[in-house]
Amino acid sequence: MAVVLADGFAPEVPLTHARIGWATIVTEANVIASSAADGFPATAPVNPLTWDRWLPEALPATWMVDAGVATIVDYLGIAAHTLANGLLGVTVQHSDDGVAWSDVVAHEPANNGPILFLFAPVAARYWRLLIDGGSPQHVGVIQLGQ
Repeated sequence: MAVVLADGFAPEVPLTHARIGWATIVTEANVIASSAADGFPATAPVNPLTWDRWLPEALPATWMVDAGVATIVDYLGIAAHTLANGLLGVTVQHSDDGVAWSDVVAHEPANNGPILFLFAPVAARYWRLLIDGGSPQHVGVIQLGQ
C-alpha cells in the first residue's frame, strides 16, 4: 500500500502504527461524478466490496462528495483501482462552495495497490478526487473521513 503524505504534514502517531479508514462521510446520496461509463456508476466506490467499479468516460474526471456542511477530514483511501495502468495523476481537493478548489495532496500511482492519503485535518463541505493523465481507469473503493 502506498501512503502519501501532504507536503509538510507529519502525523502525530508514527507511520509504524496501523491506520484504518473505516469512518467515512461518503454515501450514495452525496456522491457526484463528472461522468460515468454505462455499468460503472459513480456510486460504486461507496460500497467497500471491490467488484463494483466507477469508470469515468473522459479525463480529466472528478469524483465529488457534498458533505452538506463543513466536515473535518484527514484521510482519503482508494482501493481496487487500475489508475497506474492509465498513467494517471490523482489529486485530493476541498472546497467551501463547490466552485473554488484547493489542492490537499497529489500522487501518481506506480502500481494498482491501495493508496492512503494522509493530511492535516481540514474542514470543508465539498471534497473531490481529480483524476487526470492518460486514459480513464476503474476505481473500486473510496473512503474519506477522519
